[in-house]
Amino acid sequence: MKYIETVNIDIGLQNNNALVITSSQGLGKVIAVFLLREGANVMLSVRSEEKLVAA
Repeated sequence: MKYIETVNIDIGLQNNNALVITSSQGLGKVIAVFLLREGANVMLSVRSEEKLVAA
């Protein structure tokens, strides 16, 4: 059986600002979610509002 071990890492991003490009899919989406969980203020940039809503 395969499993993924998760580790909580606090890298001190609380209240820092971040801009994530192509944040509705793939790596951009993963990075945006990570930054939000770390407490950063995140601005998302996407080509299509529909893709962002679907994400």
